[in-house]
Parts: sequence; structure tokens; C-alpha cells
Amino acid sequence: MSKTIIAFALFTVFYPALTAAQSLVATGADPYVRTDANNKHLVVSGGNGWANTGAVIALYGAASPVNPNSMNLISGGVVSMSLQATGNTLMTGTATAKTLIANSTDPYVRTDANNKHLVLSGGSGWVNTGAVIALYGATSPVNANTILFGAGGAQRMLIKADGSVMIGSVTTPNPAGYKLYVDQGILTEKVKVAVAGSVQWADHVFNKDYLLMPLSEVEQFIKKNKHRPNVLSADEMVKEGNDLGKTDAKLLEKIEELTLYMIEIKKENTLLKTMVEQQNKKIEALSHPQNN
Repeated sequence: MSKTIIAFALFTVFYPALTAAQSLVATGADPYVRTDANNKHLVVSGGNGWANTGAVIALYGAASPVNPNSMNLISGGVVSMSLQATGNTLMTGTATAKTLIANSTDPYVRTDANNKHLVLSGGSGWVNTGAVIALYGATSPVNANTILFGAGGAQRMLIKADGSVMIGSVTTPNPAGYKLYVDQGILTEKVKVAVAGSVQWADHVFNKDYLLMPLSEVEQFIKKNKHRPNVLSADEMVKEGNDLGKTDAKLLEKIEELTLYMIEIKKENTLLKTMVEQQNKKIEALSHPQNN
């Protein structure tokens, strides 16, 4: 017969079913297991009892007048952790230093079976003024696979499953192809837009094979379309938004085209000036033949 079976047999002989307020070891200074008929609970103590400095586990039954269907972990005479039956709530700390509780006016961690999410709140809940982090699962009917940050009773930031981030109390989807959307704009002292390569910049205008549209064609295009060639119209800008990198490159392209136009006009003016000077000399010679 094994030692385990022998020990169990001895236990059942010397300690039959525990009745009201019976202990395996009656002395509170020693470890004990005790039932309590009044409070309907089972106490497991490492010694010194829970009213003093010992470590205790208290299991409350359904008929307990206090904390029914719950479990308390007690250390140093105070409740260190409590698992509550109501609301599947986990509480840690003393009554005056709670960290995880179900009362929405205090900090809490709570699961939501309906919306399939986990809520971490600093207190007062997200429908009031508290700060909240909500982690939504894959099966959540709203915001699936997202992380929501709330404060002051409103959504402040949302991290979506595709990695995109929405800042502000917005509910509209992020524009396609973008990872960050900020409601009501941003204020910053510096913005730097990366350029992927030289082909994304406008120096190609100065290549010898660049086809510069004649000014007469530019004029006709503007009269018909009310904007420069190869530049987004106002309606297109509203629809697609202002891509700072592309817009800056396009504006530089037009500035460089204007530079080429000015160089051409300068050459034409120089040529015309030379021709005028030559014509004036001929006129002068015809007007005063005696000077020839």
C-alpha cells in the first residue's frame, strides 16, 4: 500500500467530515483548515489566522451572509485579492487601495461578453469622464481586432487591425492607402516628408529630352479646364486630399517650367533687341546718306 493511500486512510480515521467550526489544528498559531458554520466558509491558514498576520485562503459558500460564492486571499491581516462571483470580478488590494474592481467609479479591468472586449479603466468608466483602454477581439460586433483609447467620455485614439491609427473622436474610415488620420488637424513646429527617389522630384524638367508644352497650348488648356496642365483641380484635391510630397514636387515642376519659359523669352527678347538695333542703324544710315 502506497504512502499516499495510508495517509488518506489515517486522515479519514482521525479527521472525519468536518462539522461546525472544526479545525484540523485548533491552535491558531499553527497552520490549519477550518470550517465556519456561521459564515458558511472554509478557511485555509498558514498560521496566526487571518485576523492577525498569517496567510489565509477563505472559500465562501452560496449561503454565506458575507461574500457568497467568492474567494479571498488574505495576507498580513488584510485582503490581498478577492475573486467575486458577481460579475466575474477580480479585486486586489485593501478596501481603501483597490486596483481591480467592478465598481465603475474606481479603477477596474472588465470583460464584456456582448462586445467581446476587455476594458481597462482608470475609474468612472468610458461613458463618463474616466480614462479607458478597450481591447476588442476578433468576434467583436464593433471595432473587431482594434485597440481603443478613451478619455473624458469620448474616443480619443483607435488602432485598427491593419495598423492604421485614427486620432480624435472620428468614426469614419481612414482614407485608403494611409496609416494615420488626425481629426481637426495637427500643430507642429516641423514637418519632414521623405522622398523615395530622385524620380519623385522635379529635376527631370531640365533634361534635354523634356517636352515643354508651348505657352499657346498652356493658354488653351487653362481656358478650357481652369487649372494648369498636370496639376490637380480643386475638385480632385478635395476628393483625394493634398499629398504634400507630390504637391511640392508638382509645384517645383511648374516653377522649373516657368524658368524654362523665362529663359526662352529672354532669348527672344535678346534676339528682338539685336534686330531692333540693326534696323535702327539701317534707318539711321538711310536718313543721313551724306554720313556714309
